[in-house]
Amino acid sequence: MLHRAFLDNLCKGGFTFNKTDSNTFYELMTKRREADYHLVVFTKNPCQSLLEKAEKLVDKINEEIEHA
Repeated sequence: MLHRAFLDNLCKGGFTFNKTDSNTFYELMTKRREADYHLVVFTKNPCQSLLEKAEKLVDKINEEIEHA
């Protein structure tokens, strides 16, 4: 539901966020759920990639907040 709200309310209609941001948000939520509820081993490279994606998305969110 959180991903759908992000997509519907922040990625449509001229907002700063786009489909790529929505996909990143979904990927991060999915990986977090896997880490919390499944026995998944995360290696350094995929984690580094996820961290970079998260940082870019957070930067974009902070930028949007500053300009609001």
